[in-house]
Amino acid sequence: MPSESTKFERAVAGMNIPAERKCGTPENARWFLRSGLAHNRDHDKILIAICHARRLA
Repeated sequence: MPSESTKFERAVAGMNIPAERKCGTPENARWFLRSGLAHNRDHDKILIAICHARRLA
């Protein structure tokens, strides 16, 4: 079973965020919840990414 960090990485893989922020760390998950949502609101995996980011943060 994939870890939460792997699930987060898969969810944000195609999103418009810097490459260094796509790594599944708690710091990057918090950054995503603060800043990454602004440019990806219409992405088809945004709800999945938010869910995994909250669990990881």
